[in-house]
Amino acid sequence: MIPLLIPYWAPKVVNVGPVPIDPWATLVLIGLVVGLEISRARGIKRGLEVPDIVDGAMFTVGMGFIVGHLMHVLAYNPERLETDGVMALVRVWQGFSSTGGFIGAVIGSVLFWRVIRPRDYFAHADTIMFAFPFAWVFGRLGCFAAHDHIGRSSEFFLAVNFPLPTGPRHDLGLYEALWTVVISAVFFALDRKPRKGGFYIALWAFLYAPARF
Repeated sequence: MIPLLIPYWAPKVVNVGPVPIDPWATLVLIGLVVGLEISRARGIKRGLEVPDIVDGAMFTVGMGFIVGHLMHVLAYNPERLETDGVMALVRVWQGFSSTGGFIGAVIGSVLFWRVIRPRDYFAHADTIMFAFPFAWVFGRLGCFAAHDHIGRSSEFFLAVNFPLPTGPRHDLGLYEALWTVVISAVFFALDRKPRKGGFYIALWAFLYAPARF
């Protein structure tokens, strides 16, 4: 009996003039807009200045992408330095490590709200963190759409039926997206009463890190 699996699809890039549109980047950008709007609305609700939230969020995300790309090259693909030289580091759109992205985001948030524009750090960072899981769902779906994280062979019903010789395998981007939906629901449910600054940062680490490992 053939198991019921998720059909495989090949990621496609559509060129709109000189601009390539791929599923990963498209979903990541959707996530960025969703996260930014939730952060902005939450900042207003908490009595924070909108420019502090929006500017801080964009700086944090920007640092996340920069450090995420640097780790992608230096830690995972150092051979690119031999072929592309320093341009391998400059082309931040060519590869991204989510672990490096988290490190960069922490650095960016501390720099912005501690140094560039000193504010109550945990009040502002927690506002961004509350919105993050809702955005991260789209980022992980982007990885699923591009099949960036292929796992072990499996006939589990959520496995993807990759063409031979790969065959059916877990697609870890999908699993992370589904778990992040659960985290988003937990955040939403707990937001019925005020929480101290830093609450959602700690909760995210507690819920996400074990699944990530």
